[in-house]
Amino acid sequence: GQCTSLDQQFYIGSMSKSYTALCIMQLVEKGLVKLEDDLSLYLPDYKFEKPVTVLALLNQTTGFDNHAKLHNVKLKDSYGKYEYANVNYDLLGKIIEAVSGQTYEDYIQQNVFEPLCMEDSKANAWAVKDSPKLLLGNRNYFGFFKRGPAVFPVEKSWFHEPAGYIATSPH
Repeated sequence: GQCTSLDQQFYIGSMSKSYTALCIMQLVEKGLVKLEDDLSLYLPDYKFEKPVTVLALLNQTTGFDNHAKLHNVKLKDSYGKYEYANVNYDLLGKIIEAVSGQTYEDYIQQNVFEPLCMEDSKANAWAVKDSPKLLLGNRNYFGFFKRGPAVFPVEKSWFHEPAGYIATSPH
């Protein structure tokens, strides 16, 4: 899209992962999360035949398929090797919620956006969906760009706010 104001919001896509990593590292510094811990320690519903550590999620070395979703995630032959997968960061978002007792949105609002005075930043795609500040983006259809609204995440989406749906403004 065309940003015409420093106060115009837009989705920052995969740069959202940096904010999720920041939140995890805050919890590490507080002693609430350990990088070497298995994912299942924080999220008992996610047990795998091999250990999947918090560090592996951060480094994208879990072996999860790059199109995996929270409801169908499983290990592949690439376990231990880098393979970009949004689900790694969606799971980190779930760890943030489990450990902090807050929603991902509330945790990042209180611990990142507010301290940094990021007033136009939101970690809830649906909360800014109808905002007049939200910039219409472009979607790529076979090499052609079509202007229009974002596709908003639902329960079984390919990724969610921790992996790519933080909205912010240049301001």
